[in-house]
Amino acid sequence: AAMLYSPEAMLVDMPKVTGLLNGLYSTIKNGISNCYYGFGDGRSVPCEEGDFNNAVAKLSFDTSAEDAAAVVSELSTLLTSGRISPKNKELIIDAYTSKLPDKAA
Repeated sequence: AAMLYSPEAMLVDMPKVTGLLNGLYSTIKNGISNCYYGFGDGRSVPCEEGDFNNAVAKLSFDTSAEDAAAVVSELSTLLTSGRISPKNKELIIDAYTSKLPDKAA
């Protein structure tokens, strides 16, 4: 058996991994803030999901594309270098379309 090791892995422990995951989750749901152990100043405060009032910044995506397929194609290029399978692309288009406001109203 090969005796392989990675010294950099010694820097990673469970509390750091948990902190990173909490911070990333909070950033997606509430922006860069103190909400639920986010990347704020270290204290945690409960917040409502999507409440960006306490956020210093938030994630956003702005596109000039008109239809869902073009938006998903642009995101596919940005996030995966266009490697999303056609089946997964259709799934994402359906999810994206379901979140759009009704244009008939």
